[in-house]
Amino acid sequence: MATLRVLLVDDNAAVLTVLEELLRRNIPSIVIMTASSGQGALSVLQTATVDVVLSDVSMPNGDGFFLLEEVQRQWPSLPVVLMSGEPVEPRALEAGAKAFFSKPLDPHRLIETLTALASRTMRVVIRRNPDQPS
Repeated sequence: MATLRVLLVDDNAAVLTVLEELLRRNIPSIVIMTASSGQGALSVLQTATVDVVLSDVSMPNGDGFFLLEEVQRQWPSLPVVLMSGEPVEPRALEAGAKAFFSKPLDPHRLIETLTALASRTMRVVIRRNPDQPS
């Protein structure tokens, strides 16, 4: 499996730590980047290659919906998964999130979703690169 590059976005450092540990334990060949706001995530995305974004909804300095909108505008093929303790799933999916998780997260479903979304993204990138053999 190719390296999975995930951007985790949450203003709660404890949540970032728990998610990072969960993903590292369950996904081989993972690179995890973190940000504590939507604005911070956009800064990371300007310089890093990411396969999937997992973002909280409620954050200062650019919430998850702001981030989702910006990613769709600047990187339309990059999947964004939103999570929240608030009942905003219909709004998140209507806005274009590829998946939504209510907190507390189901770890098995989260891992399956992230790897599936990233695999689709990686295949799209490979097809688009004319220098890459099929």
